[in-house]
Amino acid sequence: MALKTKLDDKVVDLAEAIAESGLKQRSTTFGILGTTPLLFNRMSEKAKHQLLLPSPKMNQAEKDANIKHDPFGEFRGSVYFPHNGEGCILPSNAFTQSCASAALRIPGTTKTEIGQLVGCRSKNIVIYGLPRLHMAVVRQAGITRAPDIRTRACIERWGCLLKLWWMEPRLSHKAVLTLLMTAGIIIGVGDGRKEKGTFDYGSFEIVNEDDAELVELQKTCGKAEQQFALAHPQCYDEESQELFDWYSDEIQRRGRDKGTAPRPKRRGKNGVEETVGSA
Repeated sequence: MALKTKLDDKVVDLAEAIAESGLKQRSTTFGILGTTPLLFNRMSEKAKHQLLLPSPKMNQAEKDANIKHDPFGEFRGSVYFPHNGEGCILPSNAFTQSCASAALRIPGTTKTEIGQLVGCRSKNIVIYGLPRLHMAVVRQAGITRAPDIRTRACIERWGCLLKLWWMEPRLSHKAVLTLLMTAGIIIGVGDGRKEKGTFDYGSFEIVNEDDAELVELQKTCGKAEQQFALAHPQCYDEESQELFDWYSDEIQRRGRDKGTAPRPKRRGKNGVEETVGSA
C-alpha cells in the first residue's frame, strides 16, 4: 500500500516525494585487511561491576590479600566475544567513527556530517584472526599518570567484511571509499591506534571480498580457532613472554596460584611449540 500524507489539504504520495528529493541510501561491502596489529580494549566485567556497584574500601590486610592483576583473565576479558558465538568482534561504530575522524583531514566534509551520513548495516563486525596475549606498560588516566601493566588480546594478522551505507547525493561511492582508505591509514581502529598519536595499531587497507589473504583468514582463523587461542594463549612478543613468565613464577612462589590459568605457549628453537615453564 502506498504511503500518503496531506500537505495544505493536498494528498501527497511519499514515495514520489522522496524520489523527487533525490535522496537515496546506497550500500556496499568492503574487504578489510589489517596492515598493523589490532589491539582489543573492551572494558572488563570487573570494571563494569565496580561502576555499577563499587566495593567498600579495603583495609591494609584486605589489600595485601587481594591480587591486583590476573593476566589470563584480563586477556580473555579484553576481547569483544559475544555469547551467541559469532567469534571475535568489534562494534561497528569503531569503523564509522574512524571514518568520521578521517573527515577532519579531508576538505569539504565535517566529522558531524559523516557521522550522520555514513553507517553500518550490522551492530558488530566479525574479526578474523588469532588473538595473542599482549602485556605492556601503560599510563593511567589522572594527574599523576601512574604506570601500570595491562594485559590485552592482540591480533597480528586480521581482516573483516564491512558493509557500509551512505546517503546520496551528498556522498558518493568514491567519497566513501576515500574516507575509508584515509581512516585506515591515519586513524585506525582499536586501542593504540594511529589517531592517538603514540602507537600504530589498528591500521588497515581495503581489499576485494575474495582477496586470497582475507579468504584464508576466514577459513583458518574463525570462531573455533579463536576460542582455542583464548583458552590456550600464546604470548604476542618477547616482552609479554618475559612479564608473564615472571608473574607465573612469582605467584607460585608466594603460594597464591589458583591453578586456573594455563601457561602460554611459544615457539622453541626447533620450531615446535612448547609450554612456558615446562622442563
